Amino acid sequence: IYEFEHHVVSGKLSAILLHPIDPMVRYLTELLGEQISRLPFGVLLVGLCFLIQPEALWGASHTHGTEPGPQGMWRPEWWRVGLAVVACYAAFLLRFLLQYTTALLAFWLERVSALDNLTMIPYTFLSGLVIPLQVMPDGVRELVLLTPFPYMVWLPASLLAGGEVDLLRGFGTLAVWIVLLWLLNRWVWRRGLKHYSAMGA
Repeated sequence: IYEFEHHVVSGKLSAILLHPIDPMVRYLTELLGEQISRLPFGVLLVGLCFLIQPEALWGASHTHGTEPGPQGMWRPEWWRVGLAVVACYAAFLLRFLLQYTTALLAFWLERVSALDNLTMIPYTFLSGLVIPLQVMPDGVRELVLLTPFPYMVWLPASLLAGGEVDLLRGFGTLAVWIVLLWLLNRWVWRRGLKHYSAMGA
């Protein structure tokens, strides 16, 4: 959002529009490149956590009655890990489309980055970051699950944690929001580009 806002306000977007590819591809590949460069640090941090607290990975042997067994071990099934990776990248795409569509309002507004702060409020409270969806009343949870926010954090996290997830509903809702935001994004892009051209850029 900040980068696109700067490009529009400063007029640098005009030079970017001369390139043969859509600017969205530029922003998307930059973010993916950033993720790749951060990956080794993420792996090191997770490794450090397991080094400090190995029981989280291997489990601690405790006796319950006559049967000893590992407790506290975190080993999700392989299919959960695979689906969680797919859900993470789908959530990344959903978040990108939400932010990029918001960024396109820079064609009309000078401080569109302030709108991103407003979207952070529902994202923080409805994604499961602050309030777990499991503790919400049933009616409220059903309404929250209609929004795109739970699928950005709650869905991948639930898959990795071994929680109960309606996979068809989860990935279906994720796909619907991605398609809706893509269509909205393209519509706002076309109208914004006309407005940008009309301003003499």
